[in-house]
Amino acid sequence: MVKQFRHLLRILVESGILYLAISIAHFFVWFGQNNFAIQTIGGMNSMIMAISFNLILIRTAQSRAEGEETKHNGAGMSVMRFKSKPMMVSVEYQSSLDTEPTVYPSSSHYNV
Repeated sequence: MVKQFRHLLRILVESGILYLAISIAHFFVWFGQNNFAIQTIGGMNSMIMAISFNLILIRTAQSRAEGEETKHNGAGMSVMRFKSKPMMVSVEYQSSLDTEPTVYPSSSHYNV
């Protein structure tokens, strides 16, 4: 539990320092006279804010995936399994000149 808390804290601090650095730069530039610098750092601030948020999500998902992998004793990736449902279709030709048949799904054969 302590290891998970430390990992989460490290992720938050890492993203927070990134966002704090650009916010401090934006704060100092805001009181300057250079409009170009304000707009540039302001644009960077919004991009870094999005990057920091996504960094938290990605790193948290990565740690969850590593935890799931070790829970399964290193079995690797899980296998996806699909349950197939039989589907009946009826094919009908409308004339002898048709090159493609018209396919109508039979609704009575669906088990929904």
